[in-house]
Parts: sequence; structure tokens; C-alpha cells
Amino acid sequence: MKNILCLAFLLICFSISAQNSVGTSLSNVDSIFSPKLTGELYKPDTISSRGEQFFNGQWVESSVLLSTGEKINGVKIKYNGFLDEVIWQNTSNFKQFQLDKSYISEFWLKNQMDSTIHFKRLNITDSTSRNPSGIFVEVAAEGTFSLYIQHKVSHLVDELVAYKYFVIYEKTPLYYIKLPSSLYFRLSELNRKTFLNVFPEQKKTLSKMIRVNRLNLKTEKGLIRAIDLMNQNGLIN
Repeated sequence: MKNILCLAFLLICFSISAQNSVGTSLSNVDSIFSPKLTGELYKPDTISSRGEQFFNGQWVESSVLLSTGEKINGVKIKYNGFLDEVIWQNTSNFKQFQLDKSYISEFWLKNQMDSTIHFKRLNITDSTSRNPSGIFVEVAAEGTFSLYIQHKVSHLVDELVAYKYFVIYEKTPLYYIKLPSSLYFRLSELNRKTFLNVFPEQKKTLSKMIRVNRLNLKTEKGLIRAIDLMNQNGLIN
């Protein structure tokens, strides 16, 4: 009788243990995600395409700053400009995961020159965005005035070539200028007129600055230089 009671007790313990094992959540399992990274499985497109969805074509060792303040170094990621999402490659099984945007504050990509490109998540909404958790932008200049670049990729009309469809992607960058008042102005095209329209009360001062420094406001480089000069000269809007 004593042996029967012991056996019954062991069976009950085994049953409880099994139930707890099945109920373990994915976030507590280290076999798929690091405890600090969350997201969902990403399946790359298999359809032939022209153009590129990704900002960086290769997996690069990067750093990710989470919204919790934790920083993770040495992770392999790509930035997808079409989805506006960060894709992570798990080096233990080489599966790809789309990380939760709302948990990423900033990330740094290494380029071929071994320097880093700084991205951050802005809490502003892009009307074409599929995700309400803000947008990822490159930090081009920061100070009293800041400039951020959204490396947006658009899907154009598909193309049929020799009975085969190609998905067409095109880079359509957007530029966000942040004023001291924390207001953002978005520029979809670069030229002198659109830039000056952001600062109606400073047109004369800025026109002189552009002329003296021979800035080409039709180029990304010229726009970055203009914002840097505004910060250096202490211009207040």
C-alpha cells in the first residue's frame, strides 16, 4: 500500500512538471531569442525583383539600444527600408527575425569603411507606414537644429519581362528637419526653395549663408552642411 501511494505521488509530480514545461512562454526560452530581443520570424521574398529593399545589402555586426536602456553589441542586422523594420539574423541557427520596432530606440550599422551609421526611432507617423510605432531614420545632424533621413524604399509598378514578373523597388528618401520648438518639417525633394520655406523669418540670413559657402541644396551633402552651419552660427528660428 505504501509503495502504491509513493507511485501515485510521483505520477502527480510528473504531470505538474509536464504542464509547467508546456506552458513556458517564448520570451523565457533562450533557444530562439536572446532574452533581450523579441520579434517574429521573417521570411525573405522569393519573387524576383529590381532594386533593393535593404539599406545595407550585407549582414553587419551592429549595436542595438533597446527602449529599456539596455544596449546589445555584436548582433547581425539589416535595415529594411520598404518595411521600415530591423531584421536580425540569429547566428546560432541562421534564421531571420523581424524585431519589435517599439522596443528599439536606436541602432548603429557598420559600413564598409568600418565607421558607424547611427539610426534612431522617431515618434512621428509616416502616412504610408504599416506600423504606428514611429519611423526609423538616420541621424545626419543634431543640435539646436537636427536633420534626420528616412531611407524609405517604395514599391513601384511591377514589370513583366519575357513572361516573368519583377517587383520594382526604388529608394525615395525623406528628410526631416527638427526645429528648436520640436516641430518637424518633412522635405520630399531637395532644393534651395523648399529649404528656405522652412525658415520664412530667416530667409535673408540663410540665403547669404548658402551663397557665401557655395552650398548646393539639391544634394544631401549640401543639406547636411547647411544644418551644421546653422548650429555652428547659433541661428535661432
